[in-house]
Amino acid sequence: MAKLTLPSLKNVKGDKPSWFHRARIPAWLLIAAAICALLSPLKVPTTLRSQEFGKLNLMFVMDFSGSMEASDWPEDKPLPETVTADILPPSRIAVAKEKLRWLLTNHHGNSHIGLVAFARRPYLVCPLMNGTAILEERMEQITTDDLEDGTAIGDAINLAVRSLKSVDFGPKAVILLSDGVDHSQDDKAPLLAAEAAAKADIVIHTVGIGGKHAYHPVNTDGGTEWRPVGEELNEPQLTEIARLTNGQYFKASDADALSKAIESLAAQVIAQPQPTTRRVAVPLTPLLLVAALLAVASLLSRLLLHAYF
Repeated sequence: MAKLTLPSLKNVKGDKPSWFHRARIPAWLLIAAAICALLSPLKVPTTLRSQEFGKLNLMFVMDFSGSMEASDWPEDKPLPETVTADILPPSRIAVAKEKLRWLLTNHHGNSHIGLVAFARRPYLVCPLMNGTAILEERMEQITTDDLEDGTAIGDAINLAVRSLKSVDFGPKAVILLSDGVDHSQDDKAPLLAAEAAAKADIVIHTVGIGGKHAYHPVNTDGGTEWRPVGEELNEPQLTEIARLTNGQYFKASDADALSKAIESLAAQVIAQPQPTTRRVAVPLTPLLLVAALLAVASLLSRLLLHAYF
């Protein structure tokens, strides 16, 4: 019987993949990561939102016109027959200074606080700063006699807004204390200043100082006399300033009400967490270096597998 021999592929062996074939993908990844890393610093912008306690930029805008030396008789008490210095409450300016000192001591936190004093013209008494020593010292030194009498509310707001706009981080607010009517030629100046503040995301809280029975010291030949204050507070204007900037208006008809108004503002404005938004750049270089190291590890493993298998 004849034997049939068939061809066999048993001894036919194919070529192993070359080292380049095995390593081409990690090699390209390595090259790409190295090129990107050389472009360092490569950063991606992102927005971080958080609640930060007490980090506020705050300008106090305080009226130092002559009428701030007046004292407001409490409305719930009968009027005295004779008005003398020893029976009157502290003056408006004395109470305002006292409560500002209290606020700086008890509610300062990490806030940056400054002070604008104004009468006929505004003055930057203390720029925004984290420490309070300079602000307290300058506030103690300034008196109503140092400023030309008048009430320039609009100009004072504009000066505070310019100071706050120079800061590029954190929320910004103004606390305005006044007992009078704006005396500028343009009666719309305070509201225009408030609109400018609103466009700059600056909130203005206003405190209107003055009650129905206010007495102002007047020097006469017979000594100091206490006479009723002639000019009344412009509450509608202060209310509108606060409304335009999403702020609050507080009426302080006497010394006790003024103290409570400032304490309420301290609790609501300064001592509460403030929403903050920061624009930061996240560097990509570390991620690219990690990618490059992984690519090197993958390349070496493929070369070793090619060498021994």
